[in-house]
Amino acid sequence: MKTIEEEIKQKKFPNIYVKTDVNLLFTCGWLQNEQTRFFKKYGLSMQQYNVLRILRGQHPKAVMLNQITERMIDKMSNATRLVEKLKQKGLVTRETSSISRRQVDIHITETGLALLDKIDKAMNTDETPAHFTKTKKGNSYEMAKLTFHTKAATHEISINKTHAIWLLEILALISVNNNKIYTSQEIKQHYEQHNLEDFELFWFNKPMNTLPEFGLIKF
Repeated sequence: MKTIEEEIKQKKFPNIYVKTDVNLLFTCGWLQNEQTRFFKKYGLSMQQYNVLRILRGQHPKAVMLNQITERMIDKMSNATRLVEKLKQKGLVTRETSSISRRQVDIHITETGLALLDKIDKAMNTDETPAHFTKTKKGNSYEMAKLTFHTKAATHEISINKTHAIWLLEILALISVNNNKIYTSQEIKQHYEQHNLEDFELFWFNKPMNTLPEFGLIKF
């Protein structure tokens, strides 16, 4: 696999923090592309999937358009257009409220709920950590095996269970298509907020260093 320097045609970085920031931005773009490919199989965009999850969270209650807009991860999304697309697919309904003719009530349909259930199962199959216990020098450690899939390959790493849960959370966070850019310092703060120690030791350890070979992170 190419290094981050080769990918962006840059010979060197001022320091490791700048390099890490660029790594995260590059990884964010890669993950967004992977999510786009994943949701395409279900006839959805990432934004449409976000709308369906918002509606499912309030089901069976109705949700108004402005409530969807407020809860969207991508604040630049056109909620009106997204709802119309989902309505055409039979995944949501949109009706004038019986309380006010100026209010539009939006519900997720049974078809929409079934599609989300199908997607949930696919996601859990791909990313749920497989737990096991590792014993070394008389000490037992709770470990987790993470499996990542792309069209090209499947890659597995085994790390501490607590670190595995955090890693999945942060990968999902930085992959979100929104206006927020997370720096290496913010990633480190997020790590430490989970009462984890030695961020640099973990982030640059052997299992994490295998991820560039898979293309998930560019060091």
